[in-house]
Amino acid sequence: MSHSVAIALPWGQESVGYFAKQPARRLLVFVHGFGGNALKTWAGTEAALAADSRAGTCDLAYFGYPSFSAQPEMSAGTLRHFLDEAAGASAEWNALASRALGGAVLREYDEVTVIAHSLGAPVSRRALLDAIRNQASWAGKTRLQLFAPAHMGAYLNKVRKELGIASRLIASLTALTKFGVLSLDGLEPGSPFLTQLMEDSSKELANGWDAQVKARQVIFGDRENVVMVQRFLEDPPHTVWPGHGHCSVCRCDKTAPAIASQLA
Repeated sequence: MSHSVAIALPWGQESVGYFAKQPARRLLVFVHGFGGNALKTWAGTEAALAADSRAGTCDLAYFGYPSFSAQPEMSAGTLRHFLDEAAGASAEWNALASRALGGAVLREYDEVTVIAHSLGAPVSRRALLDAIRNQASWAGKTRLQLFAPAHMGAYLNKVRKELGIASRLIASLTALTKFGVLSLDGLEPGSPFLTQLMEDSSKELANGWDAQVKARQVIFGDRENVVMVQRFLEDPPHTVWPGHGHCSVCRCDKTAPAIASQLA
């Protein structure tokens, strides 16, 4: 077994970590989308990556956040705080790794890959942009890999249907706010959140942060019907997986190999 058993992480919501038994130089951080779960969104990837030699020296962190109730800007702040600890290899993070592995561990990562789905993609990019502005030590080491990202907005009625939210109960963004579902405002095409995200991303691209702000890979299923499939600034042309929809791209037999392929 190449990694520790799952260990609960004290940041975010139901976040879980798996620490590599070999000295780890890379950290993979998984961020779910609207209505997702830290681990369930990516079900099976932890076992598949643990069995892949390319991921044998990678620590895995599955980060959760209150994607229904928190505004995306707040979720980005929560994620950034977690990355300050994990990607920054704080004393608390190293203590967790030591406890998980049963011996003294001192992590210091050369690269951090944030792997994000749907709403988690703009939340992650917002967190990274703010880290760049804050001159976080880990910002320059970070890369993005995105699955069905919602950077260009979502078909909100499709989001409700995909997540089993009865349209007769929640029929509008106003009603959604009353029910405590605040994050969908940020997925409205042209929302202040998405508009600011594009402006700030464009600025940091011009400032030379290409490798960090531009996604390394963008993957959609050809059955995508929840988010708008449009290219975000300088991101690469998206890869399309036949037979997959908005959620299945995160936990099919292609997911872990696609992630591992970026570790070579």
